[in-house]
Amino acid sequence: MKTFRSLFQSLLLLTTLSLHSFVSGATIDPKRFDELNKDMRIMKKIIETSIADDNRYSNRVEAIYLADQGMVFTIFSSSLIPLPDFNGDWEAWGESIGAHTLSVVRDAIPAVAPVLPPEARAEMEAEIEDSLAELEGEFSGPASDREGLRELREQARQQREEYRDNLRKLREIERESYRAETERKEELDKERSLVEKAIEKYKSQLQQYEKKMAELRETRQKKQLEQQMAMMKQTISALCDYQASLRTLPDDEHVTLIFEKFGDSRKQDKIMVFKKSTLEDCESTTSGINKLISEATQYSQ
Repeated sequence: MKTFRSLFQSLLLLTTLSLHSFVSGATIDPKRFDELNKDMRIMKKIIETSIADDNRYSNRVEAIYLADQGMVFTIFSSSLIPLPDFNGDWEAWGESIGAHTLSVVRDAIPAVAPVLPPEARAEMEAEIEDSLAELEGEFSGPASDREGLRELREQARQQREEYRDNLRKLREIERESYRAETERKEELDKERSLVEKAIEKYKSQLQQYEKKMAELRETRQKKQLEQQMAMMKQTISALCDYQASLRTLPDDEHVTLIFEKFGDSRKQDKIMVFKKSTLEDCESTTSGINKLISEATQYSQ
């Protein structure tokens, strides 16, 4: 009966609190379990509030208690549109956003267009544009950088088209030169020389383009790391400022923070494990937080 009651309480908390807690009724008292879940729920809300920002993209926190181990908080930083790995060219990223947006628009607009007045449809389209602008602002840096990126990509497109045209011309010259008379061959040689110079110019421009893209990727990755570190420090600061919410956690257990896709690889999670004792007297100052980070067990998986 005790085991059934404990299991029932666990399922009830799982449904009403969405904390996905799993413990065995044989190893923890139901009343203490209730208290732990209550404190964990409070800390979960505190963390969510501490990392909340003023844009439309949500940061989600999940919590779980593991008996004899401690509380585990998983922090998800999610966005409206799923993003691919940024190790590739940003043009591919832009095209993926466009494809995603077009699929959404194709599905949504035909279904509502017959019943919406023109001004409402215009408002919808404006909202879509604003959403894309906000997304681009979130991941592409200042407006000047975004404009520079767009110009760079447009220049690269034009250069690629010119390069293909020049290669085609070069093949035509080679074919004609094979059968041409001596006088015509001299003219073709001059044309070939001009085309080859244009091709060499393109190669030089391509190197400049690749260099600029590398600089932009480095800038974005640096910004991403700064944002990740800021979120991690905000989360740790919340643990220090509201450590009273951990009072029911046994002294020999831990608080684990899992930051989704914050590891060295974007596919890995960054994990920090803190002893409860290190959180009892911590300070949410810069030096205090840095000290906590240095004392935590850290790894990626």
